[in-house]
Amino acid sequence: MDTDILNEKFGEVRFLLDMGDFEKAEDILNEVHTNISKINDNDLFIQYYLIKTDLYRCTRRRELNLVLWNEMERYCITDIHKCMRLSYLANDYLRLKRYDEAFNFADAALNVASGLDARNGLLSLQIKGECFKVKKDWSNAIKMYSTIASIAETDGNKAFVAKYHAKSALMLYEMGYKQLAIDRLFEAEEHANELNNIDLIQKIAIWRADLYRDMGDDKKALDLLKVIAGFNNEYFYY
Repeated sequence: MDTDILNEKFGEVRFLLDMGDFEKAEDILNEVHTNISKINDNDLFIQYYLIKTDLYRCTRRRELNLVLWNEMERYCITDIHKCMRLSYLANDYLRLKRYDEAFNFADAALNVASGLDARNGLLSLQIKGECFKVKKDWSNAIKMYSTIASIAETDGNKAFVAKYHAKSALMLYEMGYKQLAIDRLFEAEEHANELNNIDLIQKIAIWRADLYRDMGDDKKALDLLKVIAGFNNEYFYY
């Protein structure tokens, strides 16, 4: 198979993953791997590993990805590919709740990303933020989330800015700054409304409701959830 045909096969596999035909997708990937081995093309190998790890995520075999990311290392020559591999490896460790490994690989990815565009480090910053959150290190989690929001703002990604300001607010709540957290969440929700980002509006509103409930203000929590429910009905009706 030449490169064009192999790329078409990759496209076919992605389509099959979207359709949920995982068995056929895996058969084609095995065939592709055999042909790539004959060509020995680094970029094609990287594509193969990225799609194979997607397959394992879809079929809940995420632990097998840890082996694949290690196999992929020899093909990651550029700093961009090195950073990507380390970030994805860290992400799989995070999903497997192996937080120390997730943190360490995210840190390694950020070291590589230091010489690249800041966006290359976004996933690793998110992972470190989640690890700090699990460890209840609220202050450092806020630092990670604030850095993400700053990078996103420079990049013009307003949805990310709103989301990570909201996540920072949740950490403020854990630190005891309850009213400040509520105010910050409300501001983030207003930004999400301006963007008309339905998913983000709902997510932030639910976070606010959770905080109200935790503060013992069940009425405000219920009122907010009723608004969300009414909004959903209106949204799906149209």
